[in-house]
Amino acid sequence: MPVSVNIAAGSEQHSRICESLRQRHRASAKIRDERSKVWEQNEQLMVGYMPADDADRIRTGRRENGSPQYTTIQLPYSYAIMMAAHSYWCTTFLSRTPVFQFEGFTGEGEMQVQALEALVNYQVHRGKMLAPLYIWLQDVPKYGEAWLSPYWTQQKIRTSEIVETQDMVLGMLPIGPKRKVNRVTEVMGYEGNMAFNVSPQDVYTDPRFARGRFQEGEFLFIATTASMGDLLRGRAEGRYINLEELRKRAPQGTAENSGEDWYANHNANTELTQRAEPNDFTTANSMDALNVFKVYESYVTLVPKDWKLGSGDMPEKWVFTITRDFRTIVEARPMGNFHDQFPLAYLEVEPEAYAKFSRSMIETYGPLQQTIDWLFNSHMFNVRQSLNNQWLLDPSRVETKDLSNKGMPGLAIRLKPAAYGSDVRTALMQLPVADVTGNNMNDLNSVLQFGERLGVSESIMGMSHPSSRRSAQEVRGTQTFSVSRLKTMAEYMSATGFSRLSDMLVMNSQQYYSGDMKFKLAGDLAQMAGGGFVNVTPQDIVGQYGFGAVDGTLPVDRFAMANMWRETLAQMAQVPQVIQKYDLGKLFAYMAQLGGIKNLSRFEIQLVPDMMMQAQAAAGNSVPLGDDPAALQAGVMEPGQVPGVGPTA
Repeated sequence: MPVSVNIAAGSEQHSRICESLRQRHRASAKIRDERSKVWEQNEQLMVGYMPADDADRIRTGRRENGSPQYTTIQLPYSYAIMMAAHSYWCTTFLSRTPVFQFEGFTGEGEMQVQALEALVNYQVHRGKMLAPLYIWLQDVPKYGEAWLSPYWTQQKIRTSEIVETQDMVLGMLPIGPKRKVNRVTEVMGYEGNMAFNVSPQDVYTDPRFARGRFQEGEFLFIATTASMGDLLRGRAEGRYINLEELRKRAPQGTAENSGEDWYANHNANTELTQRAEPNDFTTANSMDALNVFKVYESYVTLVPKDWKLGSGDMPEKWVFTITRDFRTIVEARPMGNFHDQFPLAYLEVEPEAYAKFSRSMIETYGPLQQTIDWLFNSHMFNVRQSLNNQWLLDPSRVETKDLSNKGMPGLAIRLKPAAYGSDVRTALMQLPVADVTGNNMNDLNSVLQFGERLGVSESIMGMSHPSSRRSAQEVRGTQTFSVSRLKTMAEYMSATGFSRLSDMLVMNSQQYYSGDMKFKLAGDLAQMAGGGFVNVTPQDIVGQYGFGAVDGTLPVDRFAMANMWRETLAQMAQVPQVIQKYDLGKLFAYMAQLGGIKNLSRFEIQLVPDMMMQAQAAAGNSVPLGDDPAALQAGVMEPGQVPGVGPTA
């Protein structure tokens, strides 16, 4: 486990490091805050939220009092586009078995690749990394960038219980009274890679480089929290320092008003976008409370000699965990990872090497979303206006209060006595209202078609073409072209974010894995290996490995593949020269697997050598089928059979 150097709180070195980290963070926060408003708007669009104005609040009050009112709404067009792209990418990346597939670059054998894939597949499932991967792919179209932090962990399970014990003489004879003691048990729960998602608002990169080139920068900050329980456990292992100083202060700390705590400075959070904050609850006044502290995990490339942290004169990556007010350092150590990278994997929705921030899909579809909302809402308001029964009247001849009485069914308008006997049409006339927005819905369909040109078509969103007569070739061609842009994005994500993440997972395993465990094989290799498990040692995963690139195509339909194999097998049976070249048993097992049948091997007939079978029969563990005279003469009987009675039914 990593060990921190001792930097006493309040010392000159402590103050100098705190100030250096503060300056770097402030420079990054200044640039990052320019983007914060856009991220906030994207989140609001994703939850179908539109800030209500004064008119909408008045309509809401009338609606609650029983008077139907129409309010502005936002059509979930951007949300549908984003979720369609997210579903495509999740199917492309996460439907593979295993998710992370590798290939050797420097002569690694197939057995080594098989062992590495089995180990990483175990970590993906046992380390609960699938859920962070889903969120990672969802953040990409929402923010334009997505961050995932992999790390190696040793989760020790520590339990405590009160038991009764008694002193023993020679370990055998109890003496003295029984007493109650607290027994603590500590066992290793899980050891391996895990990952957690990091919101773009919580990432501060070197402003001298684009976000996608953050690995080239000098520093990186991650806004996070640390509970006192984790800090105490880390101090016992030598990782955390200055906890006494931390306990003297307010448990949450006080963030400066310079962009450090972005959400604290914005009031536009809705119930669906509000973040969990340590300030929501504090136990500072309770005895020895396990509080939660706001901290930054800071990663800095520095020369130890210049920072008075050692005699080294070459750049190294160091980790500093510091409170968000930059007053107390609780961790200071070399990073020590073999991959020597900032521990974040970065995804962006489209290639961008020069801009500070990558554009999101929500921003790309933003003008279309605004146009769609305006076309729909203007049409609905015009329809509502046409239902208001606008009248042209002579107030000296008509009781105007009858026109405002909405509680009566229908509408009865009385004439004043001066208008009795006159033509009603000369005193009262309803104004004709034309629907000038009648073509808005047609225009809306045209705008939706413009949106399809940006990369997500109706077929990707699961919608069929209105035409009822289309050939299979036309449908197949339309679907192929509709996924071309998403396919290109997937290939770019594979070459950048997933490749970087797989490198970190592999090198963490090569550095920290020290066990000798048996793991279940994954993918097609499980069928080739026979037993389905492989023993993995640290020597088995030594080498240079690369992530098996994802080509961006969707996985094939398993049932369609099963039907194709069935037709192929039927045709092969007509040509003896062809069918004799293949193992029909393995072909049948593969077709059953495509159809969803599992554990087919348990129905296989196990062939036993003759000598072993005779030994089993002599021991009474096996009996012959039917009334075999030779077996009866040899005295081999069915277990539980009464001698001289004959076979039991």
